[in-house]
Amino acid sequence: MNASGAAFSLLIVRIIGAALSAIFLLQGKSGLTIRGFFPFRFDGPIIKSICKVAIPVTAEIVLLMFDVMYHRIAKYLGPNALTAHSVGFSIITFLEIPASAICLTLMTVVGQLVGSGNLKEARYQINRMVIFSCFCLLTTAGIGYLCSDWFAALYHLSPQSSEYLTDILLIMMIALPLFWSG
Repeated sequence: MNASGAAFSLLIVRIIGAALSAIFLLQGKSGLTIRGFFPFRFDGPIIKSICKVAIPVTAEIVLLMFDVMYHRIAKYLGPNALTAHSVGFSIITFLEIPASAICLTLMTVVGQLVGSGNLKEARYQINRMVIFSCFCLLTTAGIGYLCSDWFAALYHLSPQSSEYLTDILLIMMIALPLFWSG
């Protein structure tokens, strides 16, 4: 039954876990309870605010799945492509560090502003820092592309792998500022 058996058993375990959780919450013997099976009502503004967060997260998950498919494809392109892929994505991870640091700062600043009730300033800071992080990505990706020959020499890549590495870094120089999720 291989993978389908594992998936089926996981489904059964999750159904049992959900049923037990529902029973526990409906009993009302603990501090966390639910009154009735359908105590919730449709609240448009709350659902809208949830979707503002959930839809970008879902888009990031979809992009992650494309990344997984890309890795599967890269494996079949041969050793030179696989080597360039591994080196290229190691370099790209390093090049993302400034933008990642800006995003960590952004979370702190926006959290403080939202906590103090200053939503207008929070939106302004989000836009400003996202633009700055995209600029940092474009700058670091450009430096990475210009230094691709040096990276190839640093990793002792073959001429074919070096060519692939230059192509990967060029593509990422364009794609990082556009599709980077932070």
